[in-house]
Amino acid sequence: MEKIEIKIVNFIQGVILTVAAILFIIAALPIIFGLIFNLGNNSFKKKAETTTAKIISIDIIDDWTTPIVEFYVGEEKYVGELNHYDSSMHVGQEVTIYYDPLNPNEFRGVGMELSSLFWFSAIPLIMGIIMIGVNLGIGKVVKKSIMLIEKRKKIIEYNYILEADIISINLVPQAENMELYVMEAIYNNPADGNIYHFKSDYFRYDAASIIEHYNIKTIPVYVNPSDYTEYVVDLSIMKEYIANFK
Repeated sequence: MEKIEIKIVNFIQGVILTVAAILFIIAALPIIFGLIFNLGNNSFKKKAETTTAKIISIDIIDDWTTPIVEFYVGEEKYVGELNHYDSSMHVGQEVTIYYDPLNPNEFRGVGMELSSLFWFSAIPLIMGIIMIGVNLGIGKVVKKSIMLIEKRKKIIEYNYILEADIISINLVPQAENMELYVMEAIYNNPADGNIYHFKSDYFRYDAASIIEHYNIKTIPVYVNPSDYTEYVVDLSIMKEYIANFK
């Protein structure tokens, strides 16, 4: 993975984290406002009395949907705006309110329970968690890619090269909408008598025709001299043949 690619990935991760943070803030707002609202209501409830009010109209006031209610304290009728609204409310519905017995014009509705507010937070919260998961997944893939690149560089730096016998070039069956190939080779180590199998990275050209045309029998393989299972099949020589192949 080149440096420019790492920078792009880091930028994408930064964007994802920013979006996730915004989603978490959006998820927190209903809860915060609900807590503030309920704290104010609880303070008011301590000195208030309860009664039943009837919704007589639902108006738009300052761009907010506002129920208008009426209720009685003794023989006196009071009319005013309810301090909250939800879509289930309708004209004629009876709702419980709290009012100040010393000043019944000062009244409030029961309001929404905090458990209801959690539903407003659920979607942005879940989306934020998903974004964090995606970001962690990207980070894991990038870290794995970087580690693999560093390992390959180290193997090449050993500069210990074997000439492995090419045994096949196969089409990768999992590849969709593109033809990808993989080369397989073996090396019979005279030092210990073991046979080592190597597979190349995927490539997009049909190397079988090139190998047949130039009668290529072996392919260079960089290995860790202490562990032949750590290797890099060197396909760079194939590029030279491709340039001249017609």
